[in-house]
Amino acid sequence: MASPFGELKAKAVMKSEDGKLTGAFWLNESRKLEIEDGKVDGAQVSFTLKRQRPDGGTMTYKMTGKVDGDKIDGKAEAVEMSATQAWSAERNK
Repeated sequence: MASPFGELKAKAVMKSEDGKLTGAFWLNESRKLEIEDGKVDGAQVSFTLKRQRPDGGTMTYKMTGKVDGDKIDGKAEAVEMSATQAWSAERNK
């Protein structure tokens, strides 16, 4: 996902079971963002990520996407900034 600081890459582990999506995103070894309120409905996924801001406070991202094979394409809404950005993920094989 693009960000004001350049392209943001993360490792993600996701699990879907009975319509619920769980897992986490690792921005680096020390920055882990847990998936909250994760849902799966057919090919559609939605979840929330929250990260602590360096200057204090929390940044909340509402993530939505569509699964197509081994790829997810979607949109991330930065709630506190009222900004939306495209994001994508691809399964490691």
